Amino acid sequence: MRRSEAEAAALRAELRFQQGQLDPHFLFNSLNTIATEIPDRPEVALEMTRAVSSYLRAGLDWAGEDICAFCTEMENVTDYPRIQQMRFEDRLHRRIDMEAQTLDMRVPRLILQSLAENAIKHGHKDRSGCYDLRITARQRDGGLSLAVVNAGRYAPGERSGTGLKNLRRPSAIAYPGRHRIRIVQDRPEVAVHLLLEAEPCYG
Repeated sequence: MRRSEAEAAALRAELRFQQGQLDPHFLFNSLNTIATEIPDRPEVALEMTRAVSSYLRAGLDWAGEDICAFCTEMENVTDYPRIQQMRFEDRLHRRIDMEAQTLDMRVPRLILQSLAENAIKHGHKDRSGCYDLRITARQRDGGLSLAVVNAGRYAPGERSGTGLKNLRRPSAIAYPGRHRIRIVQDRPEVAVHLLLEAEPCYG
């Protein structure tokens, strides 16, 4: 029993470490975006700064929490697209479609943050010259089915793989043997599908 408890504590510590790696990356990207807007659009930079502050406040409120409700995770994951939407104005389209049954489901905190960043950072413009980001959430057989879709090209081995690595390990820790990740290139779009079966193993 002590060995089992020690292994569970080690996994939770690793998950917290993984989650801690995402925040600096988000902050780095956000501050770079703000810096580019200050000279020509200081009012937009100010609103971006407030959005980053809101994100950091949410992180403090949930510090030490490994697992959160999916509705909370989705609120957190929309901050980066909101900041980028201020930058691109009407050229960034984001659509979030969640089934009501998914709102109270529990997931590892920040599990989608890096995917939202990756989708915007590496996404391509569509034929109309706009960036399109779509996130959908469905309940499937007592589990959670997620999809993040953006225009672009999936190239395994490139730097865009960082976001996928930050998704795979937390999923493996919280859902050992009960998660699936699928990447589909359906030209001209890339879709990342994540299936989390049942509840996380702790939290």
